[in-house]
Amino acid sequence: MRRLRWPRPSLTPFLGRPEPDAADNVWRTTVPVLALALALAFAGLGFVMPFLPLYLQELGVRDPSDVRVWSGVMAGAGSLGFAVSAPLWGVVADRVGRKPMVLRAMGLGGVAAIAAAFVADPTQLIVLRILHGFVIGPATASFALASSVMPRANLLRAMGLMQVSMLVGQSLGPFAGGLSADFFGIRPTLVLGGAIQIGGAALVLAFVRENFTRRGAARTLADLPGAMPALPLRRVVMSATFTAIMGAQVALMFSQNAAGAVMPLYVQELGEPARASSYTGFIQGAFSVCAGAAALSAGRVVDRFTLKPTLIAAITGMALLFIPQAFAPNVWVLLGSRAAQGAFAGFISPSIQTVIGFVTPQERRGTVYGIMGAATGSGATVGPLVTGAVAAWVGLPSVFVVLAGIALIGALWVALRLDRAAVAAASSAPRPR
Repeated sequence: MRRLRWPRPSLTPFLGRPEPDAADNVWRTTVPVLALALALAFAGLGFVMPFLPLYLQELGVRDPSDVRVWSGVMAGAGSLGFAVSAPLWGVVADRVGRKPMVLRAMGLGGVAAIAAAFVADPTQLIVLRILHGFVIGPATASFALASSVMPRANLLRAMGLMQVSMLVGQSLGPFAGGLSADFFGIRPTLVLGGAIQIGGAALVLAFVRENFTRRGAARTLADLPGAMPALPLRRVVMSATFTAIMGAQVALMFSQNAAGAVMPLYVQELGEPARASSYTGFIQGAFSVCAGAAALSAGRVVDRFTLKPTLIAAITGMALLFIPQAFAPNVWVLLGSRAAQGAFAGFISPSIQTVIGFVTPQERRGTVYGIMGAATGSGATVGPLVTGAVAAWVGLPSVFVVLAGIALIGALWVALRLDRAAVAAASSAPRPR
């Protein structure tokens, strides 16, 4: 009997459709300023996120197993709010503009971080983390805005710049936040982190411009400036290309958010309880520095090897480097393993964001980035919950073995699903020298 195959929607027929470059040079100032604001936003988050497991101990959670479970729940709570809200914010972005969404993510995220400094118990912190997750998402909003104003020929360069700025913030934030937490305490550090995020929002408000036309103001989608003919949203999100990169993003966020949730506790277990905040900041900062350096070279690497092999190799390398972390005898081996892992992880996000921007029509980008944000939030939600339970029942080292397996599954998924024609077109898009 003949075997039936369910057809996989492909984006390949649409990749040749022209999308005009920006009519003006708004992107020349908008993208660099947006990158600086994104660096500030993630630096502010770096004052907050790595130290919340230690904050739980300050709020009265003493038993090590309870701390591990609460840490996983807390990390997953924020990601749950983000997973639920990201598609909604994406639709709103396509209706009112992407700049308001960047202001919402950075400004309200800063307010929520400041409010966290005044909670009285872990339950209040969990509730606030859910609300925080519902309003944040500076990366998703910023990537959507940058891709909507950037000419296609410069898209990979823009995504690399945005990724580097994000990683610079992720590098400096934990370094400075760890020192601040050790010297001044965690509560003042949370307030400072929130203020830095609000500073990023102020920068966007003052200097970022977006020439946005509401859908209702144009007679048809074809009348929108720079818009391609309408492409059904289902055709985009059900394509082999989109589902492949969504799987890669879920694996990335599952593994990295889960590792971040247990990192301060693992540092304590490796014999550095007195300086857990500082060492955690150094480790997370080293990861981000190496990831930023890799993101800077992502364009050249993709030019040479094409996007699909680069993405598979990066996810595989990231997965394998969880193994030495599981067997690290001291904090210095852990630091080296995380730094090397960052060098692989830095290639992943720019590649993913470039494919999204390349295959998505301009008038749909906010929605599609929102859907991708939901995938990001789902991985970031489930990861800490699973590994928090694993850490409590089996031990912290076993967490990293589980994460290696999850990341390898992500690499296999990309190898089987990614549309070679689509990524070849994205890889070969003309770029200015």
